[in-house]
Amino acid sequence: AWRGEGPPPDWAVVGQWRSDSDGTIVEWEDNPEYRPSPEAMGWPEPADEIDRAIQLATTGYGPAEDVTAALSGAEVAVLVTADGEPVRAS
Repeated sequence: AWRGEGPPPDWAVVGQWRSDSDGTIVEWEDNPEYRPSPEAMGWPEPADEIDRAIQLATTGYGPAEDVTAALSGAEVAVLVTADGEPVRAS
């Protein structure tokens, strides 16, 4: 759901109902620019501000820079191998 200021941008609108000249609803039109929010995707409430920034950036509802900003003020753990190299996902 759009929670920003002003009207929602096109990408925040699922679609629209089209009506005929009498005002009768005749069909649904999907919005090809729509980006589902974390809530619309059924994701759980963010655990913290880092999680919130990641969810919003991943769905296009927030800038990636917010993830960096959230991480910069947090204490994080990095898993490393016995050689001290960061563990990589496979």
